[in-house]
Amino acid sequence: MKAENQLLVERVMKFMPRTVQPSDSVAHARALLADERISHLPVLSNGKLVGVVSARDLRASKRCKTHAIKSALETHPDRVRVASVMTTTVHFARSKDTLAAAATLMRRKNVGALPVMEGNHLLGIINRSDIIATLSASRSTTSRSIKLNRRILSS
Repeated sequence: MKAENQLLVERVMKFMPRTVQPSDSVAHARALLADERISHLPVLSNGKLVGVVSARDLRASKRCKTHAIKSALETHPDRVRVASVMTTTVHFARSKDTLAAAATLMRRKNVGALPVMEGNHLLGIINRSDIIATLSASRSTTSRSIKLNRRILSS
């Protein structure tokens, strides 16, 4: 497929995503996720990407780093800081990456979303649902085009 025909991250990503800071409370991050109906938040410190926090990270689960954090998440989420539950190894995409490359990275690293970076600047975020919806719509459009072409050719 020619480069100009490939689907690029910049065409699908959500620009200017909501973000949190490491010092924000888990309760605040949960509220943002619920209000915006999203599942991932980039974590910025002084404008620099330092982590990502997901809805799964914010739930009290077996994945919690310590029993104390798990207990606090259940009883006092306003006292637990995002820094204590966020993922600090951040995998990211670039705006000119293909959707295939972003999807491959997500699958390999087992992440549900990728911040989209240009240098040290956060441009947006792309998640699995964005990619699936785009590829599904693209496939549907291609299928309709093929059927239309067949009708034209057979008439």
